[in-house]
Parts: sequence; structure tokens; C-alpha cells
Amino acid sequence: MRKSAQKMMLLSLLVLVVLQACPQDQRGKDEPWRDLESELRHQGIKTDTSSLIELVRSNRDVGLRWMAIEVLGLRGNQEARGALQEVLRNDPSRLLQESAGLALARLKDESGIPALRNLMGTASNPERQLFLASRLAEFGDPGGYAFVVKALGSQDEHLKYLAAGALVSFVPFEVKGRHEIDAVERLIELASDKSPLVRKEALIQFSLAIGKGASLDRLRVIAHKMATDDSDPDVREAAQGFLALWNSK
Repeated sequence: MRKSAQKMMLLSLLVLVVLQACPQDQRGKDEPWRDLESELRHQGIKTDTSSLIELVRSNRDVGLRWMAIEVLGLRGNQEARGALQEVLRNDPSRLLQESAGLALARLKDESGIPALRNLMGTASNPERQLFLASRLAEFGDPGGYAFVVKALGSQDEHLKYLAAGALVSFVPFEVKGRHEIDAVERLIELASDKSPLVRKEALIQFSLAIGKGASLDRLRVIAHKMATDDSDPDVREAAQGFLALWNSK
């Protein structure tokens, strides 16, 4: 994958974190596609809907087309459905297929969710499976939870770190009584992981989990213990930051 595409994928993940953290009624005040539009304009690309659709259908740089797809989906441009479906059916780029499926799901097109399920099941690595499982959960489909659970059992520190972030998307299912989903419990288990990186990430995800319905009182007790007892100073500092944020709530 080209460096430009990798850069834009990281930007998209940041957008998704912002979407998760912001209350629903405040999301429109800081439109998450603005940074992507700015990057496209910096590359000399017009960002009106018709120009972006034309870019999606072109054979230009994959990174530029990826950005166009993301913007169209995030902005809710229904006119883009046809071009996105073409990418999903015919484009050789796996990255563009995944992005088109995600954009179609955002546009509530009936082909979006099935496409994401298929792409998740055929992904070549667990990192992409986690990413797609989390996105599907945000659209109300918990079908990728097994991939998250599998990653949590890995000895790979980075994979467990990613799984901690993916868990948060499944918290609403547990809160609503889906007994096969135990996302909060598994996030709590990660707070005792041998890896300081994973423990710190679990603390960061605690705040997002609370925003999705997890018990503040329960997570606050765990964070308080970590703030005093954890062996790693960075983890203790993260726990103290969590408590400073939530003790006033």
C-alpha cells in the first residue's frame, strides 16, 4: 500500500474515534470529513460531489480515490451510490472495496452491510478483520465479535491493543442484554494484561465505553486501583487522568 493511502487510513481511524467520542447532537458542529477535503484540495482536487464521483471512477492514485470515497460516505452524498457499487463489484483494490462498502453502509444502501461482512470474512490479516468487525458493530451488526475474541487470545501485543479498541463498538450490545457479547468484561480483563501498552489502551477505551453505556462506577473502581497499584508509571498516569475526567461526573 502506498504511503499516502496509509496516511489517509490513519486519518480515517482518527475520524472514527471522534465520531465515537462526540455526542450525537454535536457531531454536525465539527464535520469529520473536513480534514479529508482539505487534503484533497491540497492535492489540487475539487471536492464538490460530481468531481469526487468522477475521481472515484477514474484510474488515478488509489490514495486519492480512497479519500474521495471516504468523503462521499461521511457527507452522506446519495448520488455516489452507483460509483461506489461499481468499485465494490469491479475494483481490484481491496482497500477501495472496503472503503466503498463502508461508504455504502453509511448511505444506508442495502449492499453495504453484506459487502462488509464478506470482506471481513475474507480479509487477509486479523488487523483488517478487527477493523471491519468494529465498523459493522457500529452499524448494528455484531457478527464480527468472534474475530475480536480470537484477537484477544493472541500473544501478539499489537493485536491485543487493536482488539481493545474494537471491543468498545460492541458495548451497546452487552448493555442491551445480548448475553453472547461480553465486551465490557473483556475490556476489564485487559486492564490486568501483562503488557503496559494494552493496560493503558484499556483505560483509554474505558471512557468511550462509558459513553456507550458501560457502568461508570465499576470502571472508576478499577481505574482507582490501577492509579495506585500498577507497576508502570505511564499506566498509573493514564488511570489518574481517567479519574480526573470522570470523578466530577
